[in-house]
Amino acid sequence: MNHRSAVRILYRSMNHPEGLERVVHPQAFLFAGRRWHIRAFDESTAEHRDFNLACVWQAESAPKNTDTPIDAVWEERVHLELRTHPSLTPGQQLLIRDELFKGAISRRVTIRLALVRYVLKDLDVAEDPKTQQPPEYQLYLHRIEPAEFVA
Repeated sequence: MNHRSAVRILYRSMNHPEGLERVVHPQAFLFAGRRWHIRAFDESTAEHRDFNLACVWQAESAPKNTDTPIDAVWEERVHLELRTHPSLTPGQQLLIRDELFKGAISRRVTIRLALVRYVLKDLDVAEDPKTQQPPEYQLYLHRIEPAEFVA
């Protein structure tokens, strides 16, 4: 796959506040929670990654040193089944179900696999309801399954 362009960026992070130069192949812009990100293939790690747009200090066109592989994690879609947190009282659960699920027991959200962590964080969804408790978490991830799954 050689149709995307490459960009040389100086990327600053908490681990490298002075910045590291990277050559990336941008795939998509996405807004995740409070930040804009660039989904891109990173030539230095040979991985697809999300780069916080605010941490891109410099950017310029660059020659591609490798083809852009398929980003399977970006292409795969999954269903998240969200439910009210089991530690809430029955009345609290009903209140949240009425507010967020139109009275249903759960809500199914279909998203790209690469975006799961952003959605869970943005919605304050507990992945481990035993350790992630209300009031910070009113929902929990009941299950995640491939979007092709037929129940």
